Amino acid sequence: MGLFVSGEDTQMQAYPWGSVPELADRILDMRVIGFGPTTLPELQDVQTSTITAKLRLDDEPLADAKFEICRERHIYANRSFCSDDPPRIAGRTNRKGVIRVEGLLGSYKLFVRAQGEWHNTPIRATCMRADTTCDLGTLEIEHMH
Repeated sequence: MGLFVSGEDTQMQAYPWGSVPELADRILDMRVIGFGPTTLPELQDVQTSTITAKLRLDDEPLADAKFEICRERHIYANRSFCSDDPPRIAGRTNRKGVIRVEGLLGSYKLFVRAQGEWHNTPIRATCMRADTTCDLGTLEIEHMH
């Protein structure tokens, strides 16, 4: 996924997700009417930030729990919330309930599987600075209904 640009005289130019920081968040569709730019920007390296958080459930650290981070929530009976929403980040919390992962710039939702069910974090995390740590702090996980 990312940004794809084409013109009458040019081949399709692909910009991977995260390589154009100004467009890193939730742009779904963009069109230029009339004359667009005469040249396209140089392809840049994909920019990332580190996402950290401490997860708690019922006032206890949520240790060794599966988590997924993605841009949008998708509800599927037997599949993950983030399986069809790139970029998808998946992993497990450590014994203290901490996650630390590298992610692309943008806004994310965090989902956690614990005690046999999925749980939702109460906030949408926005990480827009490259090469920094986006610390979400301590999050009390809510039961999903």
